[in-house]
Amino acid sequence: MVYFHRFFHGEPRKGIMVRNKAKSAAGLCGQMLTGVAGVMMGLLPALLHADSELPLDANPRPSEPDLEELISILRATPETGWVRVNANDFEDVWTPEGLLVSVDKDGSIPWDPRNIIPAWSGFAWDSRRGDLILYGGGHANYGGNEVYRWRGTTLSWERMSLPSDITSLESYPWLTVDGPDASPKASHTYDNNIYLPVVDRFLTFGGPNFGLGHAYEKEEPDGTFRVTGPYLLDPARADGNKVGGMTGSHSQWANPFLGVIGAEMWENRDVPQNMPEADFPRHFIDGSTGYTQEDGKDVVFVHAAYGVLSKYTINNVDDPAQDSWEHIGSNDTGWGQGAGAYLPTHDLFVRISPGLFSYWDLSTAGPANFNVAFVPSGPSLDDISTGDYGLGDYGMDYDPSRNRFLLWGGGGDVYALYPPPTVSPDGWEIEKLDGVVAPTPDSDLGAEWFTGVLGKWKYIAQIDAFVALQDQFSGNIWAYKPENWAEPGSDDPHVTIVDPVSKGFIIPGDDIVVTAATSNSASNITQVEFLLNGSTLDVVIEPPYTTTVNAVTQGFYTFEAIATDSNGNAFISPRVSATVADHVNNPPSVSMSAPLEGAVAYVDGRIISLSAEASDSDGTIAQVEFFLDGGSLGVVTAAPYSMPWTVQQGNHMITAAATDDTGITAFSNAIALNVTTPENLVVLQQGLGGYSGTTDTSLENFAGSQFHGDRQWLRSQEGGFNPLVRFAIFSNEGGPVPEGATITFAGLALYKSSTYDQAYSAHPLLVDWDQSEATWLESAEGMFWNEPGAGGIGSDYAASGSVEVHMDWNPGWLVLEVTDAVQSMSLGSQSNNGWQLIAGTGNPNQKSFRSSEFNAKPTLRPKLILQFTENTNLPPSVALTAPNEGTSYLAGDTITLSADAIDPDGSVTQVNFFYDSKWLGADSTAPYTLTKDAPAGGANALLTAVAIDNAYASATSESVTVNLPRPAGCY
Repeated sequence: MVYFHRFFHGEPRKGIMVRNKAKSAAGLCGQMLTGVAGVMMGLLPALLHADSELPLDANPRPSEPDLEELISILRATPETGWVRVNANDFEDVWTPEGLLVSVDKDGSIPWDPRNIIPAWSGFAWDSRRGDLILYGGGHANYGGNEVYRWRGTTLSWERMSLPSDITSLESYPWLTVDGPDASPKASHTYDNNIYLPVVDRFLTFGGPNFGLGHAYEKEEPDGTFRVTGPYLLDPARADGNKVGGMTGSHSQWANPFLGVIGAEMWENRDVPQNMPEADFPRHFIDGSTGYTQEDGKDVVFVHAAYGVLSKYTINNVDDPAQDSWEHIGSNDTGWGQGAGAYLPTHDLFVRISPGLFSYWDLSTAGPANFNVAFVPSGPSLDDISTGDYGLGDYGMDYDPSRNRFLLWGGGGDVYALYPPPTVSPDGWEIEKLDGVVAPTPDSDLGAEWFTGVLGKWKYIAQIDAFVALQDQFSGNIWAYKPENWAEPGSDDPHVTIVDPVSKGFIIPGDDIVVTAATSNSASNITQVEFLLNGSTLDVVIEPPYTTTVNAVTQGFYTFEAIATDSNGNAFISPRVSATVADHVNNPPSVSMSAPLEGAVAYVDGRIISLSAEASDSDGTIAQVEFFLDGGSLGVVTAAPYSMPWTVQQGNHMITAAATDDTGITAFSNAIALNVTTPENLVVLQQGLGGYSGTTDTSLENFAGSQFHGDRQWLRSQEGGFNPLVRFAIFSNEGGPVPEGATITFAGLALYKSSTYDQAYSAHPLLVDWDQSEATWLESAEGMFWNEPGAGGIGSDYAASGSVEVHMDWNPGWLVLEVTDAVQSMSLGSQSNNGWQLIAGTGNPNQKSFRSSEFNAKPTLRPKLILQFTENTNLPPSVALTAPNEGTSYLAGDTITLSADAIDPDGSVTQVNFFYDSKWLGADSTAPYTLTKDAPAGGANALLTAVAIDNAYASATSESVTVNLPRPAGCY
């Protein structure tokens, strides 16, 4: 499949037509409504598009990111309202101090990245991955050229690269140590950061660079400097632990950090060198950009300093000499900072600047094509101006769904700019949109000094909303939901490569296991084709979608996956790059230990534990990070490496990444999980569905003789309250589950009605108890717990319980998986005495749960969620052969129990022996015997044997009555 590589890297595949969306939409202009009150038209045809829209006419079609979590937040947000959506802060992922850039290596404190956001900056939206990409700093503000991203799939900030070190030359200050062809300097970016979806690259033209505030520059052989750029960055190589340029070019001001290698993410297109006849601007200060696609290629309109408007076309991403650079417009008036955007319905580039709206008619492109100023009707510039640069402080982007521009200058106010029916300086209209009162972004963007919104405001077609960036520390991501919001939806399978990921590296000679996953369960995938460097590697027709590249050599490997559905639609994943490199430091090792691969039952609120084993042969483990379908779930910094995950329906891949003390990261095997809602779930809940078998109570230390079995609450507090709960599960108890059934899932669910956080586990009770009589001291009237509060580990409750689950501060369902315990009950190897809820770490205050007596809302009562299959095989038979009826034992005697057991259609796997329903022990081979000290029991103790066959069916023998030694102190 070499043709695909050519298509997405600038050379169109034969037979594929990607329409010029701008030109084909131009005929719509005369049909548009233009009155401010009636301009809303719903969604225009898909021919119109915003910046960085995916080329949906391509075949295969780029698979869109799974933004369901972000969309669900917007779904709950009122129209014309704001919502903050970042789950962590920008400063949480800043470059570690020892790798930050410093101009003085002799003990000075390096800069932190706080000024990347406010320093005349902008971001780009990576529509292939759903990422906001941020690069900037520059001039006197920040010298690091590292890159960050906020992921719409996880709502979290991540670092994409470490900064290149910088050096001062005698002839020119502050270049990156690996040179301008390997990495750009830190730079203001204004409104000229942009993502190119056809070639899948981030593009920046920069602005005033760190140091003197010059443009991107490159040294000539004679020692002079000339302008260079622009720069492309490959998101497929993103790795927060690698430097963006060459190996060894990272900052080493604090210590050598020998483990850092280069991702080689950057490429200098160097227009002046590769296209010497191009009229390349001298500077991109105050720069702004617009985007379209022509003939299947990325086209960028860029306005630079000194009033130059250019058209940049990337014809072949692998050959910058084939790029096209055209001078298509000049300024007649209105220089200065401001945002710009392309208007496809009119073929205009529209820009704002201090005190001026203007446009360029691109149908008359050329150096003599001057901008046309216009004054829209509506609020005056004085009414909407903010900050030092007035209108130039605003961000502006095109809304193709409503054929208008939206302007934002901080705070909650948003302005809509509507074009006239045809190209003209007359008929433009602007209005302030009605908005909700709160919450809204801060009006000052949270910066120490206000430089304007500029490129920190973009329309995102994939969520039909605008996104704003503010606050230099928090990096707050605000989404603005326009009126007549159209909820996105498609048949896209959201196919991604989940293994390998771009982070870390692989040693030469090792194998690379490649795994793809889809997260849209509604897509009926018939095959997945794997691409290696653009050519077919393998085709897999059923999950798990995985293949292997054996014995790799040093270099970069690029992987993609094409998923084809039953309708013949093909979707291609974002690219992922694997780095194969020798290294002075051995990488750590890591493997997933939980969960196991396979099917998982979905239950609302169910939490399972993700666990990994990690070690490092020549150092220590600094952290383990867990990933769901390639997106980060969180970081654990100390063993045991485990974290909870609230299960989500769908097919998922879970991996872990271990990072050692030198910053080297290694990745685990991928665990494939199929999370579905089983059809045969049974829910046992008091008073619902005819069920009435729940008993529960709280044991209270502060009133040791009181019982609470009739209360509407269950209380929990370490040392104060211990909650107990039991369900009649099996047919011999009045429950719906046949004895001997195979339990495939059991979840104990309790609704926490109070605040405060706490971790909990459920431990099977080993002692029978009575709801109406159980107290802190007694399990039933006259029967004492082994320790007060049923506190005896191994005597009152089992030492082994469910996986611990942490409940957050707010009320909600606690779901604990108790499958193993209910299976043991079904097999007869454990009595059904219910569970005690054991509190782990958390807030020490008292918590409350709803009990089975709760009347206000019965659906909040405790419930046991079960999935089981009935055994169709014939049960075994069993009979006690020893001891004989009426045998008496004294203290110090041994007792030998024997049983005969057979299975008519299988084999007996185990025989368990009991007295008075208390387990004595088991034997798994015939003859089935057990010898042990005679337990204390007293007269007329009942002995029984329970046989279990290979299909988990069980049978109980007739009882034998014996006289056991009396308990000590009893006469």
